[in-house]
Amino acid sequence: MRKNILLITAILSMFVFGLQLVEPAAAASLKQVDHGSYKINVPHNYYFIYSWKTYQYKTSYVKIKIYVKFKGQKTQTMTTTLRKESKYILQVREFYNKKWAVTYYIPEKRTAAQYYWRVVRPSMLGQDVIIGGSGTVTSNAIKH
Repeated sequence: MRKNILLITAILSMFVFGLQLVEPAAAASLKQVDHGSYKINVPHNYYFIYSWKTYQYKTSYVKIKIYVKFKGQKTQTMTTTLRKESKYILQVREFYNKKWAVTYYIPEKRTAAQYYWRVVRPSMLGQDVIIGGSGTVTSNAIKH
């Protein structure tokens, strides 16, 4: 009888442990929700291309991959993640060329997805205005 209880306890422990492993595996199923690009011309026959791809998992996690290609140079990459930490805190992590990260927290009620669509995305579309160059914008919102 005692052996059966130990066996059942061991099986239940493995089952609970397995359920804990399933959640991180589900986080790997990011869906692409947005992408776009700019070609910004600056004086003296020089330009750069700014493009991005945005992935989302539920509403609590958003990953933005940004690529900047200067004429005749290697493409620079930046990855930004938005993750809802608690009801009023949003975590932002920025990785530059996969080498180092900056992490900061924003007091925010909105989910990561809402913050992306209402704050981050509009600021990305205004980049050529901020830089002051003349450029063409190609943007394709896949899902709002």
